[in-house]
Amino acid sequence: MQINLRLQPALKKAAERAAAQDHRSLTSLIEKLLAEYVETLPTIEDWHRRACERFVQLLQAQRASETVRFGCSAHSYAVQNSNGERLNPHQLTDIVRATYSALSRMLSQPNSFYPYTRPELLPYFTSDEQLKRGNKEEILEFLGSPETISWTEFWRISPSGLVTNIRPHFEENQEFSQRGLEPGKWFWPFFLTRRLAELVIHAYVYSQRFASAEAVEFRCEWSGLLERELDDPDPTIRWPRGAISRADHRVTVGQWPAKTLGDDWPEVVSALGGPVIRLFLPTFDYSPDFIRQQLPRLQR
Repeated sequence: MQINLRLQPALKKAAERAAAQDHRSLTSLIEKLLAEYVETLPTIEDWHRRACERFVQLLQAQRASETVRFGCSAHSYAVQNSNGERLNPHQLTDIVRATYSALSRMLSQPNSFYPYTRPELLPYFTSDEQLKRGNKEEILEFLGSPETISWTEFWRISPSGLVTNIRPHFEENQEFSQRGLEPGKWFWPFFLTRRLAELVIHAYVYSQRFASAEAVEFRCEWSGLLERELDDPDPTIRWPRGAISRADHRVTVGQWPAKTLGDDWPEVVSALGGPVIRLFLPTFDYSPDFIRQQLPRLQR
């Protein structure tokens, strides 16, 4: 595989001097630096796994694990960049707030990564020694539980571009019980679409903070799907009766160029969400066109 690098003349001269001092060719030095960089970063699989474990641990510590008895959705992404770029940790909270503001201009009242300002809900920095790589890196983390907000949400963000958001299924909100929609018994395709749209657009906005961002890799996971049936709280929107999942768990993955996410987010949502919808309704075409048709609902 051949990779063409465009370096400014001053940077190229500095790199050549560094290579000579290390008794290497410039190509060999770049290969060495890339290998060292890759070895310091968690894989998205490891990052995602540890985020899920941390979420459960925090809920257990707060005796709030009952909130996920019907399962949850856990969505992660990783911004891929070519030169080991990291954001300044002390700016990360402000970046999260600015990213949410940009997201809310595209979608009405996003449910993910809300930047609370109350002292007891401010995000905090931690690290994760259980990560196989990058276990010393700072991680900005947030947990909102039913004791402090109306739903449970957990997220963590690293300055190197790794992000996870986890929450119980929105279908378990008690207001839906008043409409005959029982917790753990139904699944809302619109909220799947909304949640994935928020994730992909958030990834697009956040990736723009990295001058060298090339691609964004996604890993999305759903649990507690077994025996749920497709439904919608809007009585004018009907799904076929008997559209029931026979599987309890699904993971979807994919990688797309960072610069195209802003325009192509319906294609990404279709690829990530389609396998989940087909657990319930194998013949349904969860296409980008279908997702674009949901845009008025997403924006109101």
